[in-house]
Amino acid sequence: MQWGGEIRYGGQQWGNADSNHGKNFFAVGSDGGATGDWSTFDNFSNRVVPLKQWLCVEWHFDGTLMEQRFWIESAERTKLFASRTVHGGAKVDYVFPQFNELALGWMLYQGGTTPAGFDMWIDEVAIDDQRIGCAN
Repeated sequence: MQWGGEIRYGGQQWGNADSNHGKNFFAVGSDGGATGDWSTFDNFSNRVVPLKQWLCVEWHFDGTLMEQRFWIESAERTKLFASRTVHGGAKVDYVFPQFNELALGWMLYQGGTTPAGFDMWIDEVAIDDQRIGCAN
């Protein structure tokens, strides 16, 4: 089955009007496809995404098992686990797309706004069929 959506991992600003409003958290989500446009946030043990600090971030996508996992500094963030039946979208199966592209960087979804005063630095990128882990 071909699926036209995308898998998204990254940091997003919490948009709800609560005590976390305006803070940046890691999130997993999807744009398009049968499950719709959704994001599941991880409050990183009540820590926002740290500023001016290097982080080792790892993703694992398993198309055979239809699941994805995420680690920060070698600690798995289980709130960011997603599978065919465990996800934040519509109550239908989440079908992984055929992987043919990887995009790294910053995405601004709100039209008409210009971000100011922040940078994102990527030091190294490694792709493998096995988990590499973070160097200590």
